[in-house]
Amino acid sequence: MLIEIDALPGRVYTGEMRLENMSPAAEKVRLYLEDWDKLPDGNDVSLQAGTGDRSCSDWIAVSGKTTELPGNSRDIVKYSIDVPLNASGSYWTSIMLEGVEMPDSRDNAEKTMQIMIKTKFRYAVRVFVNVMKDRHPDGAISGVTINKNSESGSRYRAIVRFKNSGNTLLKPGGFVEIRNMDGVTIGRTEIPSKYYVVPGREREITTVFDGSFPAGEYIALAVLDIGTDRLIAGETHFVAD
Repeated sequence: MLIEIDALPGRVYTGEMRLENMSPAAEKVRLYLEDWDKLPDGNDVSLQAGTGDRSCSDWIAVSGKTTELPGNSRDIVKYSIDVPLNASGSYWTSIMLEGVEMPDSRDNAEKTMQIMIKTKFRYAVRVFVNVMKDRHPDGAISGVTINKNSESGSRYRAIVRFKNSGNTLLKPGGFVEIRNMDGVTIGRTEIPSKYYVVPGREREITTVFDGSFPAGEYIALAVLDIGTDRLIAGETHFVAD
């Protein structure tokens, strides 16, 4: 789940999340805030609330620290986001929902030993606040790699490493073209705008080509659109065997 708002400094924004317990047993849910960071390979790193370099956890208030949902029921959790006057660019955090073990109401006097195994759920609701004042979208392709995709045999994949050097959230999209040494395009794969890159971070964007290339030397050209008035590009040479 994702909450993303375009905000102005000094404003308060409100919203709500619907919780639904689809099991017949009651569930107790604890709500808290947690920061996170994302590694270049897309994996997440959990951080204590307020410790991220562009954290907005201190701006967010959630109605209630815990809530109990009877079996097969729904509940609404309200939240508010108070944007400071000096904010600019993008900030992020998570609202966490974590199951709390409920007390066992069965007769503990039973003589037969019982071992209860319960799964405690933990969900993260990503929160992005894009403050529209003094936004500076900027970035560059820091590397392009072409290699065989181990999961699909002879097919090649492109790994485009993108660095967000601005102060706002970016979702780059574009394409990678393969050209022979005569400049003729012999392959192309699209990069959809589904990879978000937060300010100050790098992200490895992977895309796979259809088919293989004849043996020889090639140039791979990556082009990305980051929502500014210019496209950014990067290239590499590689040899197909």
